[in-house]
Parts: sequence; C-alpha cells; structure tokens
Amino acid sequence: MRGETPERTPTFDVVRNDAVIERFAGEKLTYENAARVTRLAHARAVDCTRMLPKLPVAPGTVDKTIDGRKAQYERWMRWAHHRPYESLADYKKDKIKYLAEPIFSEQERGECQSLVDAYRQCEREYLSEIGFFWSFGVHDKHQFGVESRSLQGYFINDLYEEVGVDKFCLWILQEPELISDLIERQFLKSIESVKMLPDDETRPLALFVADDLAFKTGPFLSPAFFEKEYFPRLKLFCDACHAKGIKVCFHTDGNLRLILRGLVDAGIDMLNPLEKVEFYVAEVHKMCPDLILTGSIDIGHLLPFGTPDRIRDQVRRNIEDAEGRIMIGSSSIMADNVPLENFLAMGQAVGKWQ
Repeated sequence: MRGETPERTPTFDVVRNDAVIERFAGEKLTYENAARVTRLAHARAVDCTRMLPKLPVAPGTVDKTIDGRKAQYERWMRWAHHRPYESLADYKKDKIKYLAEPIFSEQERGECQSLVDAYRQCEREYLSEIGFFWSFGVHDKHQFGVESRSLQGYFINDLYEEVGVDKFCLWILQEPELISDLIERQFLKSIESVKMLPDDETRPLALFVADDLAFKTGPFLSPAFFEKEYFPRLKLFCDACHAKGIKVCFHTDGNLRLILRGLVDAGIDMLNPLEKVEFYVAEVHKMCPDLILTGSIDIGHLLPFGTPDRIRDQVRRNIEDAEGRIMIGSSSIMADNVPLENFLAMGQAVGKWQ
C-alpha cells in the first residue's frame, strides 16, 4: 500500500466459515464466544481483513433492521425485507421528508463514536498485527456486536436494496431529480462520517466502501448515469479520505469494464473482490496498473468444489496476471461451504504457511 514490494503476496479475506475459524482460533465456535473467537481467527488466518468480523446468529432469529424493516437471520446471513411502499407517490413523500432532516442526528453521532470505539478496541485486542480496513455501512447489533448507521456507505446500494432493483431503476426514470438528491445525501453523509474519524495514529489504514454496481454482464445502470451522478461525488468522498491519510478500498461485485476507469479516476486505491470473469485480473491490471487488487479467487465454484491443486494454480496465475499487485483472497467472503483444505491451499500458494 506504500508502493513497496512485500516479501510475499499477502492474503485478504473475510472469514465466515466455521471450520476455518475453529482451526485458527483453536477452539469451538459458539454463539456465546463468537465475538472473541472470530476476531482471534482473523488475526491468525489472514494478512488483511475488512470490517468488524461478522458474528453467527441463531437460525430462525427474526428482528428489525436499524431502519425498521423485518430481518431474518440464518447463521452467517441476513435477509432484510423491502420497504412496502404502495406507490411512487408514497416513496416520494417519505423521501422528501427524509431529505429535509439534518444529515446526522445526535443519536447517529453517538452511534458513530460507539462504532469508532468498537473498531479501535478490536484492532487493539486482536487485529493490530494485520491490515484492518474499517468498513462503511449499517452495522447490525446481532451480526457485529455494535449498532450504527453513522458510517454511511453503500451510496446507491442502500437505495435500491430498500425497495428492490427493478422498482428503483423504474423510479430513476420517473423521478430522476429525487433519486439524484438521495444519492447526493448518501455521499454527503459519508463525507461527514469521514470527518468524524480520528485524526491521530488510531485512524484506519483504509476504509472499505461497498456499493454493488454491476451484474456479471456489466453495470446495471448506464455509464452515462455514473458519469453524471456517481463519479464526481465519489471523487469528493475519496478526496476527504485522502486528506486524512486514509486509503479507499472499493468493493463492488460484477463486471466493471465499462465503469472501471471512472472509479479509478475518482480516486479509489484498491478494488475488491474481482468476481470470476475470464482473464479479468489481467485485464483490470492492464487498464489500471497502479490499482491494488484484492480477492479474485472464485467463491462460486473453485473454492467450494475445486481441488487444492487447482486453487494453488489459480492463485499463482492471478499473482502473475497482476504482476504481484494483488492481495489474494476469495471473490466475496470465505463462506461456510469452502472446505478447510481449500482455504489452506490459498495460503500455501503465497507462502503464508506450509
């Protein structure tokens, strides 16, 4: 991240896999010890991670999200129901009211400080020896042990996830100014969140910002939309991070060929997770040779179903394709269906352990 050549390629991952966690923590994972055990496992299993490690939640747990929607949990996963707006008119009325509110309430400022404290404590107690990127976005008390909506990320993701992609895309056409105002507020809130982060040596090395923008075939909104509504605002956000000496690790799934240049020109420093698209690592590196890549090992098929030898071969190929400018890990998260030996194969391929 300083532009120097490491002794070996580092690993970067988020582990939500019982076998891997128990192997590296050295004890059985339970709901009672999850906060300690998952953090201890990350400290030993990877060179770099992002966000507070997610905690398992008992299957069948039903609760409400921080913004009041019904949420259902299944150990490592959460499903949040869409908000059931009756019509675009109802949505518009609700959002006009929302846009008139202050960027941050006093409650949210308090939540932000609680989240900063939680990150500092996690880093101090467990993750001080590895790279640890703080994460923007809503933090759920069940899954992360702390509740906050203050470090706002998901600049567009939050908007379409609330109502569904199809309805959101339709409403962009019908109410473009309203959607533009909502995206503007998302970015303004994020920039204000950056200003709340520490200025001293306890500030994060990087922020992990997730905003899923694409399918495997390409972005789900037009490049012209991103040029107008997204990239100029993302640049202001990246500038705010860089002013504090914080790098930006940007996460989006899917095929980014049509919008990658815009993301890089806006100032992102790292790209995650590089979902499986043939020759994608080589292509991205050729387009943007200064970009640090993270992830890239296919979680859809190779990691859960491939052999350790195939995984080691793919790791070596991706390192060569990126000319070493990569942190190796899964193309999403290290999910629970990945065999332990396949996770170990990734580390063996980079020389992390024998």
